[in-house]
Amino acid sequence: MPSFEEFSRHTRPKRAEPLVTIQRKGTFTLNQSAHEALDKPEAVVLLMDVKEQIMAFRAAQPSELNAYRLRAAATGSTFLVSGKAFCDFYDISMDQTRNYNAEMIGSVLAVDLKQQASDASRGAATGGDEG
Repeated sequence: MPSFEEFSRHTRPKRAEPLVTIQRKGTFTLNQSAHEALDKPEAVVLLMDVKEQIMAFRAAQPSELNAYRLRAAATGSTFLVSGKAFCDFYDISMDQTRNYNAEMIGSVLAVDLKQQASDASRGAATGGDEG
């Protein structure tokens, strides 16, 4: 006998590779794979290689100097961290929400800002169709 499960149109499949999103207001979103790659930290320190235009996240204790606490998103399995001051300081574009592939380099999760990012604005991939 089949065992059916109900499809929720608001649930997205888990991405296998780490992904970081820079939202329009400067919030960074780490997908579950990115969070797991960092060993599920409570907080991160934000890093920047200005010359190479690579930003990175290093796992940290919340009490550590310059640490930003990760917040679980209200829905889904993503984690949020405030990044507006970081984006402003390093002149990182926040004109639209963008997804970036991320990779572990040693103990940090790195995001090459020179890569072609995908537009993650609501409805960008579907043309606004929610169905």
